[in-house]
Amino acid sequence: MSTSSHILGRTNLNHRDFEPMFIEGEKHGAVHFFRNDQRDGKVYRAALWELTEKELPYSSHYIFANEETFLVVEGELEIVFEDGSKVFPVSTCVPDLRL
Repeated sequence: MSTSSHILGRTNLNHRDFEPMFIEGEKHGAVHFFRNDQRDGKVYRAALWELTEKELPYSSHYIFANEETFLVVEGELEIVFEDGSKVFPVSTCVPDLRL
């Protein structure tokens, strides 16, 4: 006999649940943090980041300094590396890119 378990979650976010995201004083869309804390010298975050139609297309220099994983919820994500670029379509989970 096998057993299975399911974790079901649901949330309803709206624009009031997001705050402007600033990087080095420059606005980069808006973010909703589900988790944002530090422990043992490490930063732990889980967040939903959004851009409005007016902010697209979006381009920014970004250094992957920490372990980061992205889930493309809508649209696509293109990351340009020194040796070329890669496009990640919707529903793609992009693993740690520091490697």
